[in-house]
Amino acid sequence: MSVPGDINLIKTKTSLTPEIIALMGQLRVVSFVGIGVILVVGFLIGISFLFLTNEQRSLAETKKQLLTVIAADAKKESLFFSLKDRIPVVDRAIQNEKPWGQILDMVGNVILPPKLISLAVDDHQVVFFNGKAGSVEEVAGWTSSIIDLVAKRRVRSPQLVSLQLTKEGSMLVSFSFIPN
Repeated sequence: MSVPGDINLIKTKTSLTPEIIALMGQLRVVSFVGIGVILVVGFLIGISFLFLTNEQRSLAETKKQLLTVIAADAKKESLFFSLKDRIPVVDRAIQNEKPWGQILDMVGNVILPPKLISLAVDDHQVVFFNGKAGSVEEVAGWTSSIIDLVAKRRVRSPQLVSLQLTKEGSMLVSFSFIPN
């Protein structure tokens, strides 16, 4: 019922024109196609997400395995690099090594322990050794052995550095020479 003074502007029944009905049909088709596209794109994104997640998981496992291998080999690698750095130092040491075997052989040709008291080599390759002799003949034998080494050109610049007579009657003798 209408109240006096009210104006009703809404039509109670509207009639649709055929253009509007055709347009609504087209809109309905477009909306179904749009929903279908959205569903297909969503499905493809979901599959892609699952594939990428699986790939990321396998890469993480591979990374973990490789880090374990690297950690196990890190000690070997550090030893390798430390040895690699030490090789030139050892090579220089070997090249600058004094011929101790030859020096000991030469001194051994002159005097042997227990008669040999001490042996020293200075920075200039001069060999000093001390011995304790029981007689002058023994000292003469040592001196003769040094002269033989000079004759064979195995040593040069031999010297009798000192000769001491002890209270017991033994002799302390010091010799020096330079090996060739």
